[in-house]
Amino acid sequence: MRIISNSPPNYLKAMQSTHPGMISYENGDVEVQIQQARFLVSASVMSQTSPEFYKLFTTQHGVPRESIELPDEDPLAFHLICQSAHGSFIPQAHITLETLVNMAEAIRRYKIPATSRVHNTVAFSFIVQTLRPETLSTAKLVMLFRVAKALDSSKYEQLSREVFLLHPLPLETLPTNLIASGRDAECLLLLGRYLAVANTTRFANSLQPI
Repeated sequence: MRIISNSPPNYLKAMQSTHPGMISYENGDVEVQIQQARFLVSASVMSQTSPEFYKLFTTQHGVPRESIELPDEDPLAFHLICQSAHGSFIPQAHITLETLVNMAEAIRRYKIPATSRVHNTVAFSFIVQTLRPETLSTAKLVMLFRVAKALDSSKYEQLSREVFLLHPLPLETLPTNLIASGRDAECLLLLGRYLAVANTTRFANSLQPI
C-alpha cells in the first residue's frame, strides 16, 4: 500500500519551479512519469542500484528506454530514491514518516540490496525516527514496523524489543484505519498482542508488595 502525503515538501516544489516540468539528474537519459511529476534519470545509475531497475529502465537488448510510466509510485518517495541513487545527500527533514514507508516499500518491491546508497539512506532515517520509541503513537509505530520489515528481520526484531520490553506502552485504540493490506494487518495484530502483554505485565507488577 502506498501512503499518500497531503502535500509535497517545499524543497520538491522549489526544484520543480527551478526545472519547469522536469526534475533532471546527472547523466539523465530516461524520462520517468509519475502522476504529474517527471524525472530524467540515468538508466546506468538506476540499473546499478537494483537488478529490478535494470529490467525496468532498459530493453531486452540492454538499451536504455526513452521513457517509462509508474502511475502507482509515490512521486516524493521515488524522487528521494533517485536522489540517493545518484549520490545526493538527503537531509532527514526531507523524509517524513509517510515518505519513509513508501521508500521502504519500494526497496522491498524492487529488491534493492542492503549494499546500495538507497537502502542505507532509508535505514539511517529509520534509525533516526526510532531513537525514542516510547514517545511514538501506535499509528506511527505501525508504520515503522512496516519500514523495519521491508529493511530486514533484524531491525524488525530490534524494534520489537525496544518497544515492548524496554518501553512498555499504554494500551490505546489500535488505528484500524491503517489496515489496507496483509502487511498492515499483521503489524496491527502483532502490536495489539504486545500492547496487551505489556500492560498485563505492568498491572501484575503494580500488585506486588513494596
